[in-house]
Amino acid sequence: APQLQELLAEGVSTDLELSLQYVSGIPTRYDKLEFREAFLLALEEAKERDKDQGVTRIGPHRADVVLRIKNFPARDYASTGQQRFLVLLLKLAELQVLKTRLGLKPILLLDDIQSELDRSHVQTFFRLLSTRAGQVFISATEAVVDVPFAHRAHFKIDHGHAERVLSVKDAHDKDAENLTLTKEF
Repeated sequence: APQLQELLAEGVSTDLELSLQYVSGIPTRYDKLEFREAFLLALEEAKERDKDQGVTRIGPHRADVVLRIKNFPARDYASTGQQRFLVLLLKLAELQVLKTRLGLKPILLLDDIQSELDRSHVQTFFRLLSTRAGQVFISATEAVVDVPFAHRAHFKIDHGHAERVLSVKDAHDKDAENLTLTKEF
């Protein structure tokens, strides 16, 4: 996760001792087999149980990435806000990988990023995002402030009608159901 380490160094802390662990969707008892063979064997063994329960519990859809801080799972070690911030940094790292490998700047959709972050982390995230993302859509129940995007548009969604507003102040109407901010290039 060099992209994640780079983001941490630039945005937060270099002494966080962060690591990622990939957890396969195939039980570890099959690790010594080739993937195809292990996958087919695991599916066959679980077929009756999965059929009875109406769900497939083996496969790539069960794979996961475990984020660790000082060798402890972040879900146990970090606060809710820290977990949220780390997930957002993972999204930025993912954007960098896609940009490097595909030569594209993907569209990023973010929902209510302010809900569990303090102002400092929101500002840090936006600063990191502004130099890395292509087009960004942010929805929030309250006006998003301190956004460093040069080209942006604010919309207020009220009772199913979208209206472009001239400033965040205009959008900060408590009657609005949702506020969407877009960054355009």
